[in-house]
Amino acid sequence: MRCRPWAMRSPAVTPLSTRSTFTKPADIAISPVSVASTNGMTGRSGRCVVTDKLPPSDLRARQDALDPERSFIVQAPAGSGKTELLIQRILGLLTTVQKPEEVLAITFTRKAAAEMQDRLLAALVQASTEPEPVEDYRRQTWQRARRVLQQDQRLDWNLIQNPSRLQIMTIDSFCSSLSRQMPWLARLGEQPGIAEDAEALYRQAAENLLLKLESDSPASRHIETVLRQIDNHLVNLRSLIISMLAKRDQWIRHIIYESDGSRGLLEESLGRYVDGVISDCSSLFGPELRSELTAMALYAAENLDAAGGVNSLTSFIGYGGDLTEGGLCRAQWVELSGLLLTGKGQLRKQVTVRDGFPADKTEPAARMKERMLALLEQLASDASFLPALQWIRKLPYSQYQERQWLVLQSLVRLLPLAVIELREVFRAAGQIDFIEVAGSARLALGSVETPEDLLLQLDATINHILVDEYQDTSYTQYDLLQKLTAGWQPDDGRTLFIVGDPMQSIYRFREADVGLFLKAVKDGIGPVRLEPLALSSNFRSQGSLVAWHNRTFAPLFAPAGDILTGAVPYTRATEINRHISAQPVHFTCFAGRDDASEAEKILAIIRTAQDRDPDGSIAILVRSRNHLEETIKILKKNSIHYQAQDLDQLGDRPVAHDLAALTRALLHPADNVAWFSVLRAPWCGVSLNDLLVLSGENLLLQRILSDQPQFEMFETLSAEGTRALSRLRQVVNTALDKKGRVGLRQLVESTWLQLGGPAVLDQAGLADAARVFNLLDELDYGGGLESFESLADGLRKLFASPDPLAGPQLQIMTIHKAKGLEFDTVIVPGLGRSPRGDDKQLLRWLEHPDYGLMLAPVPPAGDDEDDIYRAIGDIQKLRASHETLRLFYVAATRARNELHLLGHVRESGGEFRPEANSLLDAIWPTVEDSVEIITTEPQADAGIRNAVIRRLSPDWQLPEMPDAVDVTDRSTITASEIGDKTVYASSRFSLRSEEGRIIGTTVHSWLEKAARHGLTESCIEKLPPDISSELNIQGIPADRLQPCTDRVISCLRNTLASERGRWILGNHRASESELELSGMINNQLVHASVDRTFIDDDIRWVIDYKTSAPGKGMQREDFLDNEVEAYETQIRTYMDLFRCIDIDREIRGALYFPAIDAWREVT
Repeated sequence: MRCRPWAMRSPAVTPLSTRSTFTKPADIAISPVSVASTNGMTGRSGRCVVTDKLPPSDLRARQDALDPERSFIVQAPAGSGKTELLIQRILGLLTTVQKPEEVLAITFTRKAAAEMQDRLLAALVQASTEPEPVEDYRRQTWQRARRVLQQDQRLDWNLIQNPSRLQIMTIDSFCSSLSRQMPWLARLGEQPGIAEDAEALYRQAAENLLLKLESDSPASRHIETVLRQIDNHLVNLRSLIISMLAKRDQWIRHIIYESDGSRGLLEESLGRYVDGVISDCSSLFGPELRSELTAMALYAAENLDAAGGVNSLTSFIGYGGDLTEGGLCRAQWVELSGLLLTGKGQLRKQVTVRDGFPADKTEPAARMKERMLALLEQLASDASFLPALQWIRKLPYSQYQERQWLVLQSLVRLLPLAVIELREVFRAAGQIDFIEVAGSARLALGSVETPEDLLLQLDATINHILVDEYQDTSYTQYDLLQKLTAGWQPDDGRTLFIVGDPMQSIYRFREADVGLFLKAVKDGIGPVRLEPLALSSNFRSQGSLVAWHNRTFAPLFAPAGDILTGAVPYTRATEINRHISAQPVHFTCFAGRDDASEAEKILAIIRTAQDRDPDGSIAILVRSRNHLEETIKILKKNSIHYQAQDLDQLGDRPVAHDLAALTRALLHPADNVAWFSVLRAPWCGVSLNDLLVLSGENLLLQRILSDQPQFEMFETLSAEGTRALSRLRQVVNTALDKKGRVGLRQLVESTWLQLGGPAVLDQAGLADAARVFNLLDELDYGGGLESFESLADGLRKLFASPDPLAGPQLQIMTIHKAKGLEFDTVIVPGLGRSPRGDDKQLLRWLEHPDYGLMLAPVPPAGDDEDDIYRAIGDIQKLRASHETLRLFYVAATRARNELHLLGHVRESGGEFRPEANSLLDAIWPTVEDSVEIITTEPQADAGIRNAVIRRLSPDWQLPEMPDAVDVTDRSTITASEIGDKTVYASSRFSLRSEEGRIIGTTVHSWLEKAARHGLTESCIEKLPPDISSELNIQGIPADRLQPCTDRVISCLRNTLASERGRWILGNHRASESELELSGMINNQLVHASVDRTFIDDDIRWVIDYKTSAPGKGMQREDFLDNEVEAYETQIRTYMDLFRCIDIDREIRGALYFPAIDAWREVT
């Protein structure tokens, strides 16, 4: 696929002159105050009730997609019902196979995998228990599920009882399973834990590598070369190496092959890129324009040469070509762009003697100048010429300069050494990251040419592969699919089914490359050719909202797809739902940034939507977390409860700042800044005037903490300040005496308690403080910190606990997290804010199927003239601009009924313009004529808020300790005895029977071993003798050993094959198995043994295993409901015990049933 990068730019980055071609949308409501009425909106949660559904225009595509003998790539835009299509496809495939394991479905998130499996099981259960539905699409799913059940019965699959046989998993889980099956080939040996946040490991590896600078190793020479390139900033180099390690899967395959011929290969790739761009530019201009351009350049070059000054057209002296020689005429094209464009990159309107056109009215000068002006006018009349010339102007050379190549060679050798250091750090820590898991899986499979046994085994096992969200696939994942399908042959009955939407590709920062979707459409994957299908029906949004999407986005997307730049065309959606309101989109645009006014507007929108439909769903979607600061403040101020994940940063809370300052002060007593923060904290309360007095004292701490403090030396210190310092002295002296002898948390927390820290906080503040203390516990390094940087990093990654009073009606999240979700009302604020610019990388790389690989090293400090580095950066910027538009599309298509857009513009040159690279900039060409700019009156005290600060009195003293709790007369009971209920009917397998008790004990024991030491599915086959022996010792008679052993093996196999089961047994923070706890519950001493507990996503999970299963005639859901009723009090007791020791964290409890791989959360 050839590249015209200038033609692939969205109108958001084209010149102003091209923007007049866009028509004004008629359905944008401009009012800054009112929210359009949606009378007639009914339905649960505000969903559009469709009374006049249209027949899907893509019905034929949906029917074709269900053919189990053909392979497809399906483009499924937002709201097109792709999940239901995937379910129907899987059901159809299951009717054609002998084993369910022959069908593999891969998704990219645990949530998507769980949803797909739940919907499949629900379809099977409904087909077995409910009559055939009336609705067409539900009837089709029901019929397919019925056929699967017939196959299930014929082949004895028992899918409903053994759902783990359905191979539905995330790409990460699939890779983990591969590395577990072949640990030797995967280089992992015993399965290590997976670090959710591996930045500390990256930092350690980078520091280990840089320590070699003082050694005689080869790495030292390469480090010196790179350091000279970045002006000897060692800390900057460390940061750059850390960032490169965090995305090593994106570059390692490009540089690992480094050889003597690599320079030639890389320069060939550059040459192909230059040739391609020039060839396309030559075609764009055509022979007549090229001839005229050449004539004008030759004339101007001769004049400049004769004048004897600077000649910017030297390549045209003696030139006899026609500008079609590819890279050979690069110099001519670059010089032509300089002749035709001004310094600011716009087409010239005049030419002068400095350009080679003297102001001579005699012939031929007058005629040539007239021809040149006519040529410029012709170029200005067609908007496609200017971006082409702008791109040509920055075209790089196709050869490296010697200095460039020297640095690139050093990087090519140095970065793999950093990876080696990282693997050593992984080995020492017993942890790896997800990148290493994927890489290990690739090693375990081998290559297409030399496959390992595992790949051959998978080739014989897997006959059908389905991949969801393929637009977010990376090259690493693409390589995995190529290997899995390498042995497939045409018409051998195996199929590949790819689903995705290029318009929703928004994960470029994870190396997701939308170009891979375009490549799959064009070339297939490996030997598999894919038939392209496109869905268009939108079942999500009301009709008028779909129409707005089409009018707004169709002119903005590129006219055609392009692999190099990541440009994709727009696919128009077909309206299925009726029009609820004529104005589904409401735009509020301020003149100048005004976060407070935006927040007030958001509050008004929420209140109006909740008044209209209290059960309706509302989402606030933002590009970045920092866009929510004012919004969160105003929602809290007005007691508006909301659900949010990882948005409300705890590190910004005053209590976190104060405790961080106290930690720094205690660990580094010479840190005056930290001590001033401590003195100003509310539990000390020193006034600003007193701080000013103290600021002139160099030996501040020594004077305060001396045995005979001389506060009178501070002549102007207030009496209150003197008393506050005196109280601080007593507490801090005690703390400093304990430093190094107690843990860091104990040191800081006890000091804070004695200073009266809790007295100035509410319940939320106390919970925040507890989370900071938990962090100090995790970072404790011999009673101190390994580095103060680790504390800052840890605080930056902490977020406030979820609001327990918040329901699902109002949710706040980033646009990326909202992908795949839908809401009745969507609010998108902060549209006018630009993202933070990308940091410089040590290495820039670009991969293209036609051109090959392009690499460029970081340019010298202060030098932006490296043309190859800049050229790759320009292409990456273009890719980013396309993704910005797609990000806006994702946000806009989450709405069912209403979309509210809020942003700001700035005045420049008499017109209002959004900030470059903002979301508003992405759609500005289609909305600028219809947006009313709201001017707000500047406030005299803008940005200054009258906050109430609670401070302790200087005379405050610790309260008296309460009397000790008397527990001498209280007996101890177990958690299972609290609220113990009679177990329901004998229709279930009773755990109270002796055999059931022994099986349960054995399963618990082996699940504990799996969690502590790791257990692979392949190992299970070797366990029956051990398990039988263990059961026999506990009392199972010989004639019952085999069925009981089978039950234990089935539980273990189900758990390890299940996505949920592997998550439960996985390596998590603060994980424990069979944990013994005791505590006071309602004045009763309670003892508990918790089967499994850990922290994931800052949630403490408390899980109890139940090895029971439904008896004959009992429905699965009824069985699970009965189990929850029987054990919910026990689980809640466990949760209450954990709340006593983990007061700041959200606690969740659940029952897990390994016999049937079922999960029920106890709420």
